Amino acid sequence: MANITMSTGGAVSGSVTATIAAKSEIGAITTNEINGTVTIPAGALWIELTNAGAVKSGDLPNTGTVNGGDWSPGRKEKWAAEWNTNLNEYNYLPEITIDTNGARFFYTYLS
Repeated sequence: MANITMSTGGAVSGSVTATIAAKSEIGAITTNEINGTVTIPAGALWIELTNAGAVKSGDLPNTGTVNGGDWSPGRKEKWAAEWNTNLNEYNYLPEITIDTNGARFFYTYLS
């Protein structure tokens, strides 16, 4: 919980206090690299994903797919869950399905 106090200044004296009760999440960080297929389960707080292309012997410099969309070598994205102030909870990230098509993908996420 955090408290914020500020002076209103000017001719009006007093203070304004806002209390923020953020939900505390404890999770696990998963990190891996693949050149096949993988599904990151729904419910992550953040995900970072990179198509590195051909990095190791056997990798191919191919465009992979993420949830059916093309991912060219070199593309890197990071997504984070958003705090829903109306419900006082996170809008967690959806399931992410990766088919590398032989390229080397790196992924890390907090669940």
